[in-house]
Parts: sequence; C-alpha cells; structure tokens
Amino acid sequence: LFNYYFSSLPNKYIYTNAERIPAALQSNKDAIEIFRKIELDEILSVGDTIPDFKILLPNGALQLFSKAKSNSKLILLDFWASWCLPCRDNSPELKKLAQHFKNYNFSIFSLSIDKDNDKWAKAIEEDGLKDWNHGRQLEAFEMDSLLGVYAIPRYYLIDSNMKLIGKFNG
Repeated sequence: LFNYYFSSLPNKYIYTNAERIPAALQSNKDAIEIFRKIELDEILSVGDTIPDFKILLPNGALQLFSKAKSNSKLILLDFWASWCLPCRDNSPELKKLAQHFKNYNFSIFSLSIDKDNDKWAKAIEEDGLKDWNHGRQLEAFEMDSLLGVYAIPRYYLIDSNMKLIGKFNG
C-alpha cells in the first residue's frame, strides 16, 4: 500500500515533505526504495551535461558515448534491455518517432543494459531497430550512480553537446 500511494506522487513532493513521513514508515523497504529513486533522479537535472561513459558497440568495439552518438541536434537516449517487455513494447513507437523526425536533425541512441550480446543483437534484429545507433553499457552501476537511471524503459533527450533537455519514464 505504501509503495502504491507514494509511487503516484511527484518526486519533488515526496522529497520536500519527507520529514513529515513518520520515522516508522521511513524505514519501510518500499520507502527506502522510493527515497533511493528520488536521490538517483536528482543526479542529473535538466540543463546538466551528462557525463561521458564507455559503451560496447554492436561490432564489439569499445567507445566513449560522446564519440559513438550521432551529431544530431537532438538525441533521444533510450535505456532498455532485451528482456524488458515494456521496453520491447515501446519499439514500434520508437520506430515511428525516428521515421517522423528523420528530417529534423533528430536521432535515437538505444543504450542496453543487457549482459548477453547475442540476446541484445537478436532483440535489435527482431524489433527492426537497425535505423539508429546502439550501445551496451559495460557496468550497470553507471546507469544509476553516473546517469541516475533507476528503471527501464527510461529516456533522456539530450542535445549535441550532451546537455540534458528532458527525462521521461517509459
């Protein structure tokens, strides 16, 4: 019940009113998880430049994200995994988005947290996602501690200088 109620509230509301939550509830495992998500969500704010990180490309090469991303003015960074059904369910919408904005200096970069290269490559093929760039994170901790991504699917809209324009849950 706690998780259901508090997950429906905006993070800022919970964070600014945290001292009003009784101490007994603050130690509840669901409450701890919610506060962790709030802290992670605040690692990067709109207007911040996202830190660079190493990724594994589909061809097996290691590269910094800043070198692998396109030079589009706007890039939708799609955090996903082959085993994530909501992520896979969003694939048709991402394809429509890519098609609709292809002439507007917009691109998508899908960043997977998969550990299995074969499953990752198979999902890209099965979902027909070859029209944009893909990478796989080497360390899962970078998703949360470096980029503040606590759940997938998650989307960051960034500019060509890696400045965060928006964050969205899938």
